[in-house]
Amino acid sequence: MKKKLLVFLLAIVLLAGFFLVLINKNQAQQSIHYHTGFLIYIDGILQDFSAQKYIEISAYQIEKAHLHDNVGDVVHVHQPGAT
Repeated sequence: MKKKLLVFLLAIVLLAGFFLVLINKNQAQQSIHYHTGFLIYIDGILQDFSAQKYIEISAYQIEKAHLHDNVGDVVHVHQPGAT
């Protein structure tokens, strides 16, 4: 009985540690958030990138920079090393 309790408690401690590592890793990644202006002119005409097809809707994008919230003239950066 004591052995089962010890194994159970050890499993809980290991799972808690695993989740703490995941949470800290996720928070570290989310701490980066830059904005920059994004204006593209073709033949003197400002291009509109606010259409849904240009907007990132996934919370787990792989791009270093993206557009979201239907704002087509501001680039959001959430990953280190984006230039």
